Amino acid sequence: MVKMKYSELGKDLLFGEAPKEEIVRGHFLDFVHLIRDYFQKNNCKGKLLDFGCGKGFWSNEFSKIGFDVLGLDGSVDQIKQARSKYQQIDFIHFNFSDKLPLDDNSFDIIFSCSVFQYVNHDSVIKEFKRVLKENGKVIFLENLKYNPITSLGRLYLKLTKHKYQFYPWNHLTKSEIKKIGEEFDSPNYRFNHILSPLSYNRYFKRYYTSLFKLDQHLLKIKFLQKFTWLVLFTASNK
Repeated sequence: MVKMKYSELGKDLLFGEAPKEEIVRGHFLDFVHLIRDYFQKNNCKGKLLDFGCGKGFWSNEFSKIGFDVLGLDGSVDQIKQARSKYQQIDFIHFNFSDKLPLDDNSFDIIFSCSVFQYVNHDSVIKEFKRVLKENGKVIFLENLKYNPITSLGRLYLKLTKHKYQFYPWNHLTKSEIKKIGEEFDSPNYRFNHILSPLSYNRYFKRYYTSLFKLDQHLLKIKFLQKFTWLVLFTASNK
């Protein structure tokens, strides 16, 4: 039996060893301890699907703490890089439309990070529920639609014709993630980052900690949750 090493999750992030090309800045780091605590509280183990695994960074993080990981992504190039760098992990190239090439009741955990903006939400949730085991867990760390700062950033990238791997077209809203929660047991939502995305701009980078602290005060106003950039959603399959 594999001994899970939950406390090891995110050490590469904490000590700055993560590859620079990955999205692992402070905005995401702020959620790592919550994911770690969720794993530990629920004694999570077994097979984990990293849906939209990209170059495999998170797949590797989960593999190192004891999960049997399968990474799936729609980019041939990124899957090639993942296979080259993390040879102990299985990776599949697959463009999701409405079906996953996976068996029913075959995964204990499904994780996604910044993926829902590229897929049909109803289709992917239906498939997640199919491939998850009974009481299997989902952990989504996803972008929301209405943060004013990231919305301006997306508009800028669109106007400058930025070459996305896939163009993001379907960002979640707070109401949609709440609706997804109705499909699962024990849904939990952690909203974060209203003003702190400003720190992606080099002029505001030094103010990240102050902006983050200000966000914590703003988030006490429930109405403002719809304007956050990121949400961590956890739940169990019915």
